[in-house]
Amino acid sequence: MAGHFQKHCSEFDKAAFIADANNDFELLELKQRSNHITEMMIHYLPTEFSVAGKIVLSSLGTLLDDDLASGKVDTTGIAGWAAISKIYVRKSSPYLMLEIIFSQSTA
Repeated sequence: MAGHFQKHCSEFDKAAFIADANNDFELLELKQRSNHITEMMIHYLPTEFSVAGKIVLSSLGTLLDDDLASGKVDTTGIAGWAAISKIYVRKSSPYLMLEIIFSQSTA
């Protein structure tokens, strides 16, 4: 994830994101892990949602057969659902949020 963000945003601090995202990660439950990663995305991606959303959108890979197809993840981008916390959604960019959601939806 960090590598894909940095590929589309040269200012993204990949090393710091990885270090902070992994801090005590093994002590967290699944939902807490998801929330922690979201918090790190909010912290390290640009504060303006329209800019951050475009970085996330550009970082997405090809659709997988299903959300559990982790063995098929490759270097094309972030696969599966790229969830962004409601905290990160700004009213100024509802169409970008929908574009991100629909880009990872199957027909």
